[in-house]
Amino acid sequence: MSVSFSGSMALKWGMVAAIALFSLACSDNQAAQCNRLTEVANKTVGEVQAIVSGNGQPDGEALRQVATSFDTGRAEMEALVLADEQLQGYQTRFIQLYEEVSVSAQQLSDALNSQDFDTAQTARDQFQASTEKEEPLVREVNEYCAAIAPTVEN
Repeated sequence: MSVSFSGSMALKWGMVAAIALFSLACSDNQAAQCNRLTEVANKTVGEVQAIVSGNGQPDGEALRQVATSFDTGRAEMEALVLADEQLQGYQTRFIQLYEEVSVSAQQLSDALNSQDFDTAQTARDQFQASTEKEEPLVREVNEYCAAIAPTVEN
């Protein structure tokens, strides 16, 4: 039995990169805060995309690397100092997301390595449920950073 992933995971994670475009247009202090938040998110996603794209169908080792990347991203996200309360809320949600994805990726890795395919299926479902939380979060951050951008007068 094999465990397969939909191609949408890479697409979902790629959406985080769009946050950076909006954060450049944010106002002074909030712009810097948007940039710091999105830099961590983009770095984490970039690392994960490199792992996933380099492995085709993720195996136990690739999933362990994905878990490690999310652990690192979580620690970097936790280290951010953000004054904006809304961005703090997004930061907390990214931290929770990264924790969930890391744990489920590690569980899936362990199950695949032990060839416990029933547990692997459950872990895969948990992994996918965790990653599905990313797209709405990215959308909210994009909208928030775009809304605080200063209006350009002609």
